[in-house]
Amino acid sequence: MTSTTPSQEPRDPSTPLRWLGLALAVALGGMLAWALTTKPPAPSTTQVQAQAQGTPEPVPPAPAQLATSPTSGQRHSAATCAAPRTFEAAAKPYLVVEESQGEQRWYLRCPRLMRQDDGSMEALVRYQDQQGLTGLGLQHLDPAGGLGGLEPVLTLANLAAVQAEVVGCAALSPEDDGRAWVSVQREDRSRVIHALRWQNGQLRLDGAEPVLSATQDWMKDRLWEPAVVRHGGEWLMYMRCGSRTRGDLCLASSPDGQRWTMEPTRVLSGIEAGKNEVYGAPWAVSDGERLHLWFAHKRYQTDDDGEVTDVRSEIHHLSTKDPRAIELRFESVALAPGFADWAQAMVDTPTVGTVEGRTAMLYRGGNSAKDGVIGVAWGDCGSREHGSPTITTKSLKSTRGQGKSTRD
Repeated sequence: MTSTTPSQEPRDPSTPLRWLGLALAVALGGMLAWALTTKPPAPSTTQVQAQAQGTPEPVPPAPAQLATSPTSGQRHSAATCAAPRTFEAAAKPYLVVEESQGEQRWYLRCPRLMRQDDGSMEALVRYQDQQGLTGLGLQHLDPAGGLGGLEPVLTLANLAAVQAEVVGCAALSPEDDGRAWVSVQREDRSRVIHALRWQNGQLRLDGAEPVLSATQDWMKDRLWEPAVVRHGGEWLMYMRCGSRTRGDLCLASSPDGQRWTMEPTRVLSGIEAGKNEVYGAPWAVSDGERLHLWFAHKRYQTDDDGEVTDVRSEIHHLSTKDPRAIELRFESVALAPGFADWAQAMVDTPTVGTVEGRTAMLYRGGNSAKDGVIGVAWGDCGSREHGSPTITTKSLKSTRGQGKSTRD
């Protein structure tokens, strides 16, 4: 028997369940009343037109974490990262320039990615035809918006004031300030770096004097393939120094991107290129803490007259906190040739950036030193990657006859 007091009555165990049931009934009744009195939203104009024409309704856009490649039409992860450790090369070339009959190919190298105000991507590439005519061209990378042709933006005619014979590779400013730099070969065969500026869609000389020239005997009076990055509060320009078949990575620094000073030593710590060996074609990215550097390691074979008979190159990736002394590790290969018939011997002149919403590397691939099509390799940022079709664009017929024809 349970004892009670005047102030405490025994509880009925079923009382809480009764109150819960009553609350649920009230809530369900309210929802039913709202559904009966509320009209569904009117269909959109697009939906009405689709229904009237007997066509399916528009497919809703993909979730934010997915994107659709404008060239491949495949969904893929849009993940990006500053410096992927590995890259997977697409089996087909990414950018090929041919004559209208598809008979003559223009040789491309040193792609540099540019993002336009509307968010579209373009590539600034160095071109050379079979007669040796060189220049820089701009290629739109969004076929959905119309490829057009490879538009020349810097020709030898633009460099007549500095008596340039060959237009080399270019570097773009990491800031949105319209600046660029280019390596040019002069009549005495020396190579120097000139400053450029974008003016009305063209690259023009920014001063008659070069901003950089070789300062050490081992540089052989030749500076090639510049790449500019901001890191640790200063501007850094990495480039290749030396002859055509023997070269090392070198570095210049600047407080403002205008006044440059050549560093006197090689960038790769304790490494000097041997005979018929080149370390060059650098590309640099800063993640705020570390500097990431991609570059090509080339090995040439030459005949008794010094002419190149064979070449093999691969792309390395290294990271460092000290941009002036980088230790080379041969296990650091990021991309090697041999994955496709158009890139059996060499891959070089890398550029890492965002292509079609993914971190990717654009590079020059070929089977000899005079080959050149642009390939793409998708960065491993923890996502599944897909291949990409070839972009075949128009030739540069409008540039013929502009400047002296000299083979690089």
